Amino acid sequence: MAEDPNDLARQIETLVQPGFREQLLARGLARGLIWQDGELPSDAPSFAPSLTTDLLDHGFQLLAQSLRLRDVGQFPDVVRRGLSAAAESLESAARREATSSTNRGFYLVMAAGAFHIGGYAARAYSLFSGELETLNLASYERCLVQLMRRDLNGVRDTVFQWMNNRENDDASVQRRLETDDDFGAGDLLAIALTRLFLKAIASFEFALLTGRATYHERAMGFLRDGSKASAESNHVPLWWSFTVARHLLDDLWDNSLHNRLPVGGGSPEWPRLRRKMIDLLASRSVAEVDLWPSQLQAAGRVVDTEDDLVIALPTSAGKTRIAELCILRCLADGLRVVYVTPLRALSAQVEHGLARTFRPLGFSVTSVYGASGIANADIDTLRSAAIVVATPEKLDYAIRQEPDTIDDVGLIVLDEGHMIGLSEREIRYEMLVQRLLRRDDSSQRRLVCLSAVFSPGESFDDFTNWLRDDKPGTAIHSAWRPTRQRPGRLMWNGEVGRLELEVGDEKPFVPRFVQQQTPTVGKRRVLFPRDAGEFLVGATSAFLARGQNVLLYCPQRRYVESTAKAFIESHRQAFFAYDAGARFVDTIADAVRIGTEWLGANHIAVSSLKLGIAVHHGALPRQFLAEIEALLRQGVLRVVICSPTLAQGVDLNFSVLLFKSIYKMGRDPIDAKDFANVVGRVGRAFVDLDGLYVLPLFDQDVRKNSRSQRDFRALISKAKSRLLESGVRLLVGHIIDVLQSRLGGDPQSVREYVLNQESTWEVEAREDEWEKWLDVALNELDTAILGVIDVLDLPTESLADYLDQCLQSSFWQRRLAKEPTELRELHGDVIRGRATWLWSNTNLASRRAFFSAGIGYKAGTEISQYLDDLQSNLAAAESLLGTNEIDTAVNHINFVAKILFGIHPFEPEKQEDNWETLLKHWVKGTALGEFADNTGIHFIQQDVVYRLVWGIETARSHLEFLSESKNDAPGALVAQCLTFGVPTQTSAFFMQAGLQSRTMATLMPTMIGMELSTFDELREWFGQYSSGALGELEWSSNDHQAEWKRFSQQFNHHDVRVLSNIVVKMAVTWDSKKPPRDRVRVRVKRDVGSEATVFSQAYRRLGSTKIPPSIKSDEFTGLVRNDGSKIAVRVFG
Repeated sequence: MAEDPNDLARQIETLVQPGFREQLLARGLARGLIWQDGELPSDAPSFAPSLTTDLLDHGFQLLAQSLRLRDVGQFPDVVRRGLSAAAESLESAARREATSSTNRGFYLVMAAGAFHIGGYAARAYSLFSGELETLNLASYERCLVQLMRRDLNGVRDTVFQWMNNRENDDASVQRRLETDDDFGAGDLLAIALTRLFLKAIASFEFALLTGRATYHERAMGFLRDGSKASAESNHVPLWWSFTVARHLLDDLWDNSLHNRLPVGGGSPEWPRLRRKMIDLLASRSVAEVDLWPSQLQAAGRVVDTEDDLVIALPTSAGKTRIAELCILRCLADGLRVVYVTPLRALSAQVEHGLARTFRPLGFSVTSVYGASGIANADIDTLRSAAIVVATPEKLDYAIRQEPDTIDDVGLIVLDEGHMIGLSEREIRYEMLVQRLLRRDDSSQRRLVCLSAVFSPGESFDDFTNWLRDDKPGTAIHSAWRPTRQRPGRLMWNGEVGRLELEVGDEKPFVPRFVQQQTPTVGKRRVLFPRDAGEFLVGATSAFLARGQNVLLYCPQRRYVESTAKAFIESHRQAFFAYDAGARFVDTIADAVRIGTEWLGANHIAVSSLKLGIAVHHGALPRQFLAEIEALLRQGVLRVVICSPTLAQGVDLNFSVLLFKSIYKMGRDPIDAKDFANVVGRVGRAFVDLDGLYVLPLFDQDVRKNSRSQRDFRALISKAKSRLLESGVRLLVGHIIDVLQSRLGGDPQSVREYVLNQESTWEVEAREDEWEKWLDVALNELDTAILGVIDVLDLPTESLADYLDQCLQSSFWQRRLAKEPTELRELHGDVIRGRATWLWSNTNLASRRAFFSAGIGYKAGTEISQYLDDLQSNLAAAESLLGTNEIDTAVNHINFVAKILFGIHPFEPEKQEDNWETLLKHWVKGTALGEFADNTGIHFIQQDVVYRLVWGIETARSHLEFLSESKNDAPGALVAQCLTFGVPTQTSAFFMQAGLQSRTMATLMPTMIGMELSTFDELREWFGQYSSGALGELEWSSNDHQAEWKRFSQQFNHHDVRVLSNIVVKMAVTWDSKKPPRDRVRVRVKRDVGSEATVFSQAYRRLGSTKIPPSIKSDEFTGLVRNDGSKIAVRVFG
């Protein structure tokens, strides 16, 4: 009798209750966090001896009932919860069980299957990370695991090897039945069912490759037959495998790109590009053939280019794939894409990821990031490349200079779109979006915003409606993530460090996770660890021993290198044995070489790298950080010590997060959004099931530790309930607070002040520095006002109404609408009053200059005062760069720097006493590590490359709008040379092209025997060089030779092969006189050279053929055509 779905659902709901059987599942998961090879650490909490058996019983009961309910097609949420709990029960019982356990492999296969069907394919993958060969798996189990791990090459190999093993053919089986007394009916049945299972998987693999549902349906038929036959013969392992495989293949097909990514609804080019991308993703070593639950809703909306998407997902939940699909849809229309990333570090990584996907499809991918200013080459890049990755500053500056730069851009992706708030960069990001929304052509350009998860409610709704311009529809919001996250604390009691983790109400612990060590090297007598820094080293060492990689988060940059020093010193004293640098010396060689030139051989970041430890913070050179990030992506470096820069946006994930501190300064905890960003990095998809974020507590002061733990729990809570707020609203609110405090009155006093055009918008100087803060705030408010008022010659009397129109429906206006009337009106009065004052105190040329440069009134007027000096010195410097009078050129640049460094926002964070000397060596191309210490390097990276270059570009904009020599305004060459730290334009072009060595770049004019005036000339020269027409360049050192080889391989993306569809017909010699019927799909597998064998889907030999030279693949499929003498082949490669 058929089961009642309602009864099944109630039973499952009972079984998944957190308190079921005295919190059975929580106890299992808790044990799993500290269990190793079936053993618990000494002095760890005890668990019932029957726990493993209880978990297995519970897991299989839940799995069976959930699959039965899934067959009915009702209560999908209950099914998912049941499968997740079943998977965790089986995982807890088997994952860290003794490796000698006979059935461990089978239990893990069932756990992985439950995870996969329940929507956690990445967890299924991770269950077998690194140990597939050690498990006692039958061929059908191995094949199923390979499918779950998306190893399609492995699937094909397993099916081929089994099907072509003579022991499994009919003749051999018959012989064994006749001659082997130990070979009986059960063995015969197992072989027959294994063959049927592998035929099903082989047929389904065809479905994934071709997108044809008939192959999926055939596979499902095989699995249903096998499930029935194994049930009738009472073959339990095979019944479970057939049953789980049937549901798994059904789920995988349902979530496949073939099934979920719409074919129609796009341009005529869309179906072709869609197929090419699916083929490309399927060809990867880990085939990317399906979508996660978090991506499904978005996939269905990809093709509608009028549907602006707001995608709010946790870190690692698949936002990038959604963006890639939207990009593909835009490219199908023949339009270009701009991908905006708020951080320079993130821009480099995004460019790498997009290039991996789109360059093989034939699309150019490049990036522009750096200072706020923009060179003509940057505008050319923004105008020409199919996909451009840019920081908000670069895009903003470009469209201020040349609004038509993005006329043919059909999609703008706003990555980390939630990064709006009170900081200068956040406010500018918000106003950039507002300007994009207000463009006359905004309806012709799609916006896709990739955001972190925020609490639902008015704030997020306002954000969504703002970005969607109030079009009907909703944001895509999901809390799903591929891995679990567990908080914990590590407490030192004076002798040992106890690790305590949280799983619901359970708190499993390892009592001796970090242990004292006696010194054995040198004169040291104090036991290890002696301080909080060494305690971090000990904790890291313990996690590494468990096979996990570690991110150490430092809330301030100054902590990063001091923490790294503790690791180096601990290694020297034999307390820290990890030394990946020695094992991967060749792999890290490029990074060490680049780091040595840029930082010096003895710099802490280079010394750490030699141990295999990454040091990452914003003041390090971008060229060095790019190499570090590449090594992290490769998995070479398992320890990273970072500042918030890495945690905010770079998409790298770790098993364990350790906090150096959760305080910024003194007793102030870090911001909840920073905490959420870094915690989001914990748990690597396809590697980890659990990500741990741990608070180390070395200090034994009970009161201090209690406060730290209380603040840690508060951060966890706040990170789960984050709200979005307009930075402009916050900015105006603070300006009102300052004015009200200084004016000593009520809101009416502020209103009268800001609307009075005689007001100076200045406040009395006091020790609280609010005067300087007000200058900074007004600069940002001026920038925001000029950014949204696109008619700069508007009459003053029309300004207020037009400003209201510009800000209508802005995020600021939407958030302000929730406030009381009096406060709303006061905010409006401040903005209107400042705009009117700005118009009254400037002329059209000044406003255009301010707008073009993205600065406010005070900075703009101060630059205007020095314009003659700036012009003459910039012109003099440009005339001398590249000549023998480089010292004189640097003197002129230093004169310019003195002026600009005195103007906000170009002021250095901390001006070095010897800054002029530092600037001279930088421009001359001297290796950075030879003339600058840490503070000097920071000055160069932040104050020269970012602020000074921005200031020079601002001065150039002023010269263009305020002087008569608009077309000859100097400064572009100076900015270019300062950006890269070289003395000539040719050298700068080579750095821009990807050469990582400044000393080499400085030599390039001499090496190539010419000066280049455009980037196209560099491309032309390199084309001649690559053809061999110019001979080889002779380098004086092995390091330079190695860098030139690397640069030559990567320039112009020669390391990326554009893939295309190869369509051929191949003659076949069939083994049988009767060839397969027309349009039957067959496999072609290379033997030796061009010789190949033709097989059926399940690798039964059918004939032979020869593979033409145009096809490089060793295995592919084809269709039998017409009379059967040939097969038609389409290979993507």
